[in-house]
Amino acid sequence: MPKTGLTHGAILESSDVQIPVEIQGRLAQTIQTHNALSIAANAWSSSAYLDGTGYSTICVTASMVSGTGMSVVVDFSHDGVNYFSGVTIYDSTGATFAPSTEVPLSARYFRVGIKNKDATNAKTTSAYAYLKA
Repeated sequence: MPKTGLTHGAILESSDVQIPVEIQGRLAQTIQTHNALSIAANAWSSSAYLDGTGYSTICVTASMVSGTGMSVVVDFSHDGVNYFSGVTIYDSTGATFAPSTEVPLSARYFRVGIKNKDATNAKTTSAYAYLKA
C-alpha cells in the first residue's frame, strides 16, 4: 500500500530528523546590572562583563534618584576582560530615567556603565539589561 502525504514520492518510515514546527518562544533574559548603587559625584560605575552568548540584542533601562543628569553606555569585549568598543545609549542633564534603548550585541561580553553627572552629590542608581535572541 503506498504512503501518502509525502512529497516527491519519498517513503519515510522512520527518521532522526526533527520536523520544524511553530516557534514556541524566543530566548530572553533580564539582568539587574546596578541595584540601588550610590555613584560618587561626577563618577562612573560599570557592571562586570556579562556573557551575551545566544542573544543578539540588548535593551537597557536606567534610573537615578534626584538625578541632575546621567550618561549610560554599553561596553563590549571579546574576552570578558578587555574593552573592545562601546556605544552611548543615553546622555542627558536633569533627567531621572533613561528611556529603554535597544542596541545589537557587538561582541560576546557586555557591561553597562552609568555616569553621575552631578558635580557635587552622590546619586543612587538602578539599571537593567534585557537580552533578546
